[in-house]
Amino acid sequence: MGGIGFQQAVLIGFVFLVVRFHRRVRHVENVRIIFRMVDFSQGFKSLVPSHEAFFYCLDAVPMLLAMYLYSIFHPGRFLMGVDSEFPNRKQKKEEKRQRKEEERQRKEEGKQIKAGHVMARRESPGPPLKAWTRT
Repeated sequence: MGGIGFQQAVLIGFVFLVVRFHRRVRHVENVRIIFRMVDFSQGFKSLVPSHEAFFYCLDAVPMLLAMYLYSIFHPGRFLMGVDSEFPNRKQKKEEKRQRKEEERQRKEEGKQIKAGHVMARRESPGPPLKAWTRT
């Protein structure tokens, strides 16, 4: 009885997720989905699935066109504003300048620390250094 209850709970969860997904994407038009519907509407042995030309023209060409357009007109160029997560050029340059300044300060601090250790060694009297001799 517990197995059947678990199975029903999983099924109800799945239906909930499907409905939620459907509500989110119901306004999205997708050329590839339309192609697949046409592709298999007449079955597996029809003209469309059996010829590659339909696949290239109706599936590969739109994808290639989309990739080409995204490479020229990336959405990040147009999604700028107060609520945008994409930084504009000025913000990117300012962040880069700050990173370089922080890196320069870290290097300068490292040099000062290194110089301080050298000075401390010179100032503190220690045992005399033994000369290396070959015997």
